[in-house]
Amino acid sequence: MNERKFLEHTAKETMQTLMEKAYSGESMYGEMPERISAEAAAEDMEYVRYVLENAYSGYDCYDNTMFDEAFEALTAAANSTQSVTAAQLIELIHSHLSFITDGHLALTTPEAWTTFHQTKHAFVSDMPLIEREGELYSAETGERVSFDEPVRALPSIQKGRQRAFLLGIRSKDEPTDITVTLGEKQVKLPVHRIKGAAKTEPVLHKERYLDDVAIVISSEFGSDYEAAKGELLEIGKKCREYKHVIWDLSNNGGGDSRFPDEFLTGLNGGVDYSGMKCSTMHSAVVNAKLTGEICEMEKHFTDEEEIPEKDYDDLFEGTLHVIINDGIASSGEWAVSTIKRVPRAVLYGCNTAGVCTFGDLTFYRLPNSRILLGCPYKIFDIGAKETIGFEPDCWIDDEDPVSVVLEHIKKA
Repeated sequence: MNERKFLEHTAKETMQTLMEKAYSGESMYGEMPERISAEAAAEDMEYVRYVLENAYSGYDCYDNTMFDEAFEALTAAANSTQSVTAAQLIELIHSHLSFITDGHLALTTPEAWTTFHQTKHAFVSDMPLIEREGELYSAETGERVSFDEPVRALPSIQKGRQRAFLLGIRSKDEPTDITVTLGEKQVKLPVHRIKGAAKTEPVLHKERYLDDVAIVISSEFGSDYEAAKGELLEIGKKCREYKHVIWDLSNNGGGDSRFPDEFLTGLNGGVDYSGMKCSTMHSAVVNAKLTGEICEMEKHFTDEEEIPEKDYDDLFEGTLHVIINDGIASSGEWAVSTIKRVPRAVLYGCNTAGVCTFGDLTFYRLPNSRILLGCPYKIFDIGAKETIGFEPDCWIDDEDPVSVVLEHIKKA
């Protein structure tokens, strides 16, 4: 395919068409071939390259020669085989583009969703720490504890008047232990992946109300916005009546950022976007995917106008307690960014996923294998970095952080 054919192929199936299929429960994939020829695979990879070069917001964040070398190797690999399955083609592309760190960029089939996501998870020991006169001590033995980076003392919920900490590390790998100095000797402490909220069915909102505490669970923002418009706004308004609001965002992988904006507007009268920035890519192929129209357009970015300081009154007089974990990404992290600007808001749990720099997906269907390439066309600066995400004010190593926060509220 030449560029004109690529554009015509892209324009046939707009994002609106794909999303209408998704919301109606219809498969976005249709019938897929069991195998495709080496020639067809090479054409698919040529299309992947075209999309990445002209429609991927993160393309220029990497050394372009890395893409050149990767696609030369991919072409050679395709020519060395007679045929491939979709799974084999995805593995081939993913392995050669493994230098990309982006949780939105994805290769998908009905059976698999392969991303380029990497994150630094938190791993903690079973040794709680307390602080006395600027020094850290084991809460159990009273011995002084010291350590070097990357080991960290992660602030936890305060124990009475003493500051409390978890002892841990953030890593892309899975460490089994950390080394610290305990008293006068060095010891290795086993670590485990920090416990977070258990996986639950995705829900836009699920509420329960206690005497002075409202608890709202939002484990996804992926609902059809027009169908659910206003629901979180009304829940936010109701929550104004409570002294404490717990908003559990655990495992919220994102969706439509208007949903968290609705809840915070209902709760507090508005959303503070100050300091947040967004750049949008424009190109012929992005335009073809979004509009179904083909036109000449040089690839370029535009920045959204500077977002003004908040101009609303703080309507919520209580404390907003927000549960976060490393299953939160994309619009879930957008929510965390705006929450951090709410007066009397406290974050509990562990770090978010760090899928927050590149966003607003468009899906491009590879011509022969019918694999969908999910490709973001915007760049966000919301106060967190890709792979790093946001960290809580209070780290919690418990499978039921909501109960931990409830108990903390009772004791306060």
